[in-house]
Amino acid sequence: KNVKKGQCDPLAAFFQDGQTLMQVRRSNKDSEMEHVFVAPVNLQDGTRGGDLSGLSAHVNVRSAIGVNKPKWKMQSKVRKGRARTGFGHHGNSGNQTWNILNVSCGSPVTASDVGDAICPNQCPYFAERQVGAGPPCSFMCVNATDCGENGTDSAALVADSDLGSCRRCFVPGCEKCAPSGKDVCAACAKGYLLKNGQCVSTGLITWSIVIAVLSVPVAFILVWLLDLFCRPSVNRVGVEEGHAYRLRAILRRERPAALENASGSSAVHGEDTAEGPYPLSTNLTRDAIAGRGTLLFFNFQRALIVWSLLLLVGWYCTAVLADGFHSDVFKLGNMPAEIPLDYCIIIHWGYQRQHAILWVKWSFCFVAYAVSFILALLYSRIQASIYERLDADTTTMMDYAVHVWGLPKEPGSAKIEDELQTFLGMRCCENVVGVSVCWDTSSASKIDFIDEADNIGRRISVLPGRRSVDSQDELPQESTKNPIRKVFNWVESFICSQPGDDEGNSRTRVDITQALSDATSTGHAFVVFETEAARNRAVGLAECTNGFAYKGGQMQLEAASCEPTSVLWQNFCVDSAQLPTRMLTAAFMLLGLLIVWVFAFFLPAALYVAQYTETRGERPDMVYGYLFMLLVILGNQIMYTASDLLASNIGFHQEDARQSAYVIMYVSACTVNVVLDFVCLARTSYREMVNLGIRTDSGTEIRLLENWNEIFEAYAMQRDIGLRLYAYAWPSTFLIPFVLEGVLTNLVPYLFQRNLVRSKPGIVGHYAEKTMVHFAPMDLSRYGDVVLNVMLTVMIFFLPTGFLYQVLMGMFMSHIYIYIYDHWRVLRLVPAFTFTNDHMHKAAECLLAMPVGLLLAAGVFKSNCGVLSNGITLPCVGGWMLLARCMLVFALHVCLHLYLLLRVIPRPTVAKEPSTIPYESAARVVGETWFTTNAMHCLRSVYIYNSSKPHIRYRPGMG
Repeated sequence: KNVKKGQCDPLAAFFQDGQTLMQVRRSNKDSEMEHVFVAPVNLQDGTRGGDLSGLSAHVNVRSAIGVNKPKWKMQSKVRKGRARTGFGHHGNSGNQTWNILNVSCGSPVTASDVGDAICPNQCPYFAERQVGAGPPCSFMCVNATDCGENGTDSAALVADSDLGSCRRCFVPGCEKCAPSGKDVCAACAKGYLLKNGQCVSTGLITWSIVIAVLSVPVAFILVWLLDLFCRPSVNRVGVEEGHAYRLRAILRRERPAALENASGSSAVHGEDTAEGPYPLSTNLTRDAIAGRGTLLFFNFQRALIVWSLLLLVGWYCTAVLADGFHSDVFKLGNMPAEIPLDYCIIIHWGYQRQHAILWVKWSFCFVAYAVSFILALLYSRIQASIYERLDADTTTMMDYAVHVWGLPKEPGSAKIEDELQTFLGMRCCENVVGVSVCWDTSSASKIDFIDEADNIGRRISVLPGRRSVDSQDELPQESTKNPIRKVFNWVESFICSQPGDDEGNSRTRVDITQALSDATSTGHAFVVFETEAARNRAVGLAECTNGFAYKGGQMQLEAASCEPTSVLWQNFCVDSAQLPTRMLTAAFMLLGLLIVWVFAFFLPAALYVAQYTETRGERPDMVYGYLFMLLVILGNQIMYTASDLLASNIGFHQEDARQSAYVIMYVSACTVNVVLDFVCLARTSYREMVNLGIRTDSGTEIRLLENWNEIFEAYAMQRDIGLRLYAYAWPSTFLIPFVLEGVLTNLVPYLFQRNLVRSKPGIVGHYAEKTMVHFAPMDLSRYGDVVLNVMLTVMIFFLPTGFLYQVLMGMFMSHIYIYIYDHWRVLRLVPAFTFTNDHMHKAAECLLAMPVGLLLAAGVFKSNCGVLSNGITLPCVGGWMLLARCMLVFALHVCLHLYLLLRVIPRPTVAKEPSTIPYESAARVVGETWFTTNAMHCLRSVYIYNSSKPHIRYRPGMG
């Protein structure tokens, strides 16, 4: 009925429907045309229980989901404390007016009869009828004492005034509730002990012991930190020197990673390259201040932000065009349900609406797949072009060097560098600047050659304003008689660098010379030529002659493929032929660790949390939910650390290759973790639906469904899994770990280091620099993080449409934060670094084949048995055949994607003219040369060659 103000009696209007007359009063403040809704009872139209097909004449279903709420009020009582959410008027604390259902107590009604009304005051609780006592979704209005009686659900004994419904008792781990009408248990499930009507887990003792054991070191750390932060500041000079070192160690304009070929100046556009850190306004997607690989890394992040924005806007426009601005597409799966009545309404409404607009979802899946596939290939082509252009336009240390292998292995006492320099200069007729040999130190004495090279560098070259090493040894040290403070000082001695640390570790010249002589060469070396043109001519000559004969062997030459800072000098003792076997071994070790993690930690915790739903269909307490989330984060961090260690032990010769293997292993392990998490979420949802007796729209209980696709496609399951996966993704996975990363790896270590230095007068100069060193160096693990986020986003496409917009929005905002954080981290928080190769970027492009393939699989899954507008039915299968079809199209796409990336798409070639910049000019600007990054070469220049101008090992911030 439509009523305008002044056209009817302002006091009352009467409407008749079936056998019920109800009086409706109009709100005086309403001046616009409004709808009047009446909740009828005792219908004679034969509406079946649970079916809302006849409900539109009585209760607008949109009112039940929060759209077009009526401004006319049915004559009703004012009830306090109603908290049934999501349907009709929303109850709050305080007074709220509700529609009153005109029904006698104990009379059966269906969900279609109820709509958004509530029971009358004399029997204010909805009680679901016992299974078999009536049609599905059949209810009665009862008083508190009748909950579980007179044919209602015998397990729903608690009268909940907030929900206005009889519900089952909520006692975690309860098998059978006490007939007291309260949250009191009579019998607990296996693994729980009954105590005062509550169930206490037997695992609580174990957890108590674990917590008690962990609380001791945690309490010690908290007291220690409190003491540290409360100490007086007695070392301002040390803090200033530490800050100065941190500022020198980051990327700086006076130490560019590359030079422009034309001028020999920095390759950063539009910046004054005199001195100081790069400004925060530096565009890292355009300026390769940390190498071409870093530029590709930021382009990759930017591309994913654009991709998520395109999907976000595309999905919103698609939903609006298909179903209007108030589209149900945005609501499917999001409607809350707390009582069986709520489930009845939203399951039917959701089932009908989901199938009515399902074509929107699968159509968008296919379009998103096609667009994503094309953009991924196009992106790969564009980035390859950028990489080649940068290589042609800039000059780096890589352009002067050749990698030589096939050399004989010789002892360290021989002057291999001079011999090889002389030979290649004469053989190639080119000016050879020098040779940097790769050494095997595994058989040498236990001397830290890198530390010794750093010590030599500090003694020979002291920057202005820095104390020499000798002057620091005489500084006063803190003394105390407090036993607790002595314990703290003892712990701090292992963390900070302070005078006296080097006592007992000092090596004489004879010791170091002997250790250098005991080392053997690995047969690999890097030879540096005067110009890039000279390097190219030498490589061309070696290719024409199939290498050069040298000391009874055949040496081979190739142009260097990485920068000096990317060379892992200590790993050349591992032959390249051994790498496949070592990689396979590392993969099996990671798999073994993953199996141990799953069966020893993950599954027991998951089963423990699942006991809540196994018994009464209850959800676990919030504390246990957070503990499980922390367990997932811990598992990912374990895989992160294990992958890093295993990749480091494989023996790659370049840091870029090590990073690629590390990220691939990390993504693979975390993907398994994500799949396990998803399986646990689905299983928990299924047990909850079964124990709550939830049915499908047709009235079939979920526990009676046999095929996995019938279970998964049931709207109640789709909704519940979607809610859990959404909470898992945003913000738990998309944002929180990255916020914690910034706090735990940057802010907290810095505050700790700063307070440690300011409280100890002896930590100055070199010791202050070592104590305040940057905690977390730059790596490329972010590739794995963002690829995992993309995969989680795509998994939402298998679930109701209401979650997609929120997840896409969450990913878009999270990745903007991640980009900003990484931008700030590169420019201010990590030591100077250079990533030149595109190995990791290529690996990330290949990893993107998986989420794009999942988009196609989601489209196939959602379009199963779909009907087009012309009546044509799409291919229809069920059970495991549907799963096999989805897996097949996923595998076919991944193979096609990788084939096109690696074999078909041509790699652009940019003609590069050899740089005219001589090596000496480049070395004066770029500090990381082939000689200063090799600790053994620096030590040999001092102890073997006794050079008056030895090479000083390069270290960011140390000169």
